[in-house]
Amino acid sequence: MTRPFVRYFALTDDSPVGRVAFEYMRGLLRIGPVRVASMGPGLSGRWDLYAPLLLTPLPRDGYVNVVCCLPGQWSWIQRVPMPNVDTTGKVTSTEWATNRIDLYTAGVRNVLLVASPPPEVPSRLQETLTAARRYQAFVVPTFELGEQWMRLDCQPQLIPVPIFDPAALRDVIDPP
Repeated sequence: MTRPFVRYFALTDDSPVGRVAFEYMRGLLRIGPVRVASMGPGLSGRWDLYAPLLLTPLPRDGYVNVVCCLPGQWSWIQRVPMPNVDTTGKVTSTEWATNRIDLYTAGVRNVLLVASPPPEVPSRLQETLTAARRYQAFVVPTFELGEQWMRLDCQPQLIPVPIFDPAALRDVIDPP
């Protein structure tokens, strides 16, 4: 049996979502190598001991993309200022480069570990649902959270944390 390689976009702080992301990460480590990509300002709290996972070599292909962060981080519009500078170095005007950024990765298996309820703002909710429905697997840590997402026609799979038996998580990450 091969050990699936996981690239893990996670909120790596001590917030409620960060704590769930941490527990899922511990489960992921039991089934294969993990590369962590922090979706926060850095590692904090219990995440500190896992800093080497930020440097785990990532294979070019043959990995599973796993995401556990706030819904607003699954997909967002990024605006970057592009200042126009004259020959003296003075900024004469500023234009903006705008692009949608998605944590979903085409060409690999994508798993969404959902640790927070759906957004309440209608416009943000639609963006979140559009992003979530692209993933091949949608996992929640509690029945109550799963019910909230089911009301929105999402099909969550329940894998409680902490994970005592990684078989269910492995089946989601690397289905038979």
